[in-house]
Amino acid sequence: MGSRSVASGGCIHSSSQTFQTSLRVARPKLVNLYLTTDNARAFLRPLDEKIQRSSSSGSRSAPASQGPGAGLLSGLKLPLWGAGGARRPTDASGSQALPAVAQLGLLVAVERARGDQSFWAPYIQSLPAAPSCAWAMPPQQLKAALVALGPTAEGWGAAVERARAGVYGRAEAAVRMYGRHLDVELDVEDVVWGMGQVLSRAYGHEPDLGLAPFIDLCNHTLGAPRPRGMTLEEAPEATGDPVREVSYAVVESSRYGEPLPLAVGDEVYVTYAADGGDPLAAFLNLGFVPPEIVLEAGMREPRRRGPMCT
Repeated sequence: MGSRSVASGGCIHSSSQTFQTSLRVARPKLVNLYLTTDNARAFLRPLDEKIQRSSSSGSRSAPASQGPGAGLLSGLKLPLWGAGGARRPTDASGSQALPAVAQLGLLVAVERARGDQSFWAPYIQSLPAAPSCAWAMPPQQLKAALVALGPTAEGWGAAVERARAGVYGRAEAAVRMYGRHLDVELDVEDVVWGMGQVLSRAYGHEPDLGLAPFIDLCNHTLGAPRPRGMTLEEAPEATGDPVREVSYAVVESSRYGEPLPLAVGDEVYVTYAADGGDPLAAFLNLGFVPPEIVLEAGMREPRRRGPMCT
């Protein structure tokens, strides 16, 4: 994830040392800065309907379900999936046949192809040319990363190859399903790139995922907090207007739970480690294994008992 996020006068509240990015851009208009699976489903729904209408079989499948937007920000936790992702129903069709990471990855690829015409253009342009995922690494870089991990990574080479094949398989399915119906030209590598951005940067879990501009610029460091979400009610401007909810993603400046003062220019950090995270899944998605995950995995392993004395 991310490049470098630094404190600035408008981003850090000195009293709480909190870095926030909000859905609210300017009152009274609310703009959703997050790029989520809700956006992906809304984008794919008319394409699914178009494909269904043009199908010679005449059979109609159920429309893709819309995930709850509030669920995305409630956890703000890196997904850290394995290579295969969630299993899909065997009778699913259209976007329902694709896991959330493929749906959102396809949309990210489409938005990149739209260039400056995309609402998310500044964010898309900030994304790396090559995802950090282990399965996306060139052979020599992957070999060096596995060697650096030592015995922990024994047998991981085969898992990386399976992950790569799985991602390419999903991307090929997405292009085959939607490619000729899109208003931009995409190939399999474009969708693989988009899926790599989702796997290495997204928050949430299946089926609700989201990319959070600004927050995902934060680098990882040991002892840093995990981003969290909150929703506040905004008072109506006039009598009779509905109360609006504004969602925020928040990063507190702290180390190991203790507040850490920030000055202008200081870097803002988060942890990429999720509770119960799997070291292999972290490596596949992030390209490295946060030390917290290794320590937690070691603590979960049953302790070996020595010989009992009689």
